[in-house]
Formats: sequence, C-alpha cells, structure tokens
Amino acid sequence: MKRAIFGLVVIALLFSTSCNKSNNTLETWSFEGTNYNATSVSGQTGVLVATNIGALNPSSYVQVSCFFLHDSLPTVAGSYTVVSGTPAAKQVALSLSLNAGTKVYNSTGGNGTQTVAVSISGGKVTVIGSNITLAATSGTPVDSSATFSLNITQQ
Repeated sequence: MKRAIFGLVVIALLFSTSCNKSNNTLETWSFEGTNYNATSVSGQTGVLVATNIGALNPSSYVQVSCFFLHDSLPTVAGSYTVVSGTPAAKQVALSLSLNAGTKVYNSTGGNGTQTVAVSISGGKVTVIGSNITLAATSGTPVDSSATFSLNITQQ
C-alpha cells in the first residue's frame, strides 16, 4: 500500500513539473534599458501578444503586440519587414503599451531597413528582433522614440 501511494505521488510530481510553465528566456523583450519577461503570450486573429503583469500592481502591465497581415498569424517563416500602420504580406507592425496603456509606442518602419525573424515550430510562432525604432503615439513618455528588442514565442 505504501509503495502504491509513493508511486502515485511520484507520478503526480512528474506530471505537475512537466506541465508547469517555466521562465522561458524566449519570452522576453527590452525597452529603454529595462528587460521584461512575459507572464503570458497568446496569438490569435493575426496578433501575437506578450504581456508582463506587475506582481505588485497588476494594473501596471506592459504589453507587446505584433500585428500581421489580415486576421491570422504567419504560416510562413522568414524575415518580416517592420512597418508602421497596416502590414502587408511578410510585414509586421509592432506596438508597445506601458503602464496599462497610458504610454503607447508603435513601430516607425525604419525606412524598410528593420526586420524581425519569424519562425514556426509545432504550429507556434516565434518573433525575434533587435534595435527596432519605436515612436511615442500617446501618453507622456520620457523619450519620443526609443529602440526595442524582442524574443517571444506563442504559447
């Protein structure tokens, strides 16, 4: 009986650790010298969204949004050009929302020279980019523009 209970405890422990989400370094971004880890990453209707919810103040979340063509996430991996406004095929528009949306920065497009790498594995989308120029579009940000880096994977 003790062996059966011990065996069930071991199986339950193995199962619970295999199902727990870890602090995956693939779910990070940096902005104005601050690094963020995503507490959730979701992808639907053409937008990949990574959110960092403040542990001390959940209403002070920081959110990154990657907007793709139409209402679906990419199905083709490759280099995607960062644009401002509505993206076309093989393009992405980026948005960063600070403090629950009180400050918003959007990608400027970088004259077509800025890109992100999009990969797809097991039906999950990953977006990686660095030194992307964002410009303030609302709120009273410290800087009118800043650079941004991201490495996020859809969960």
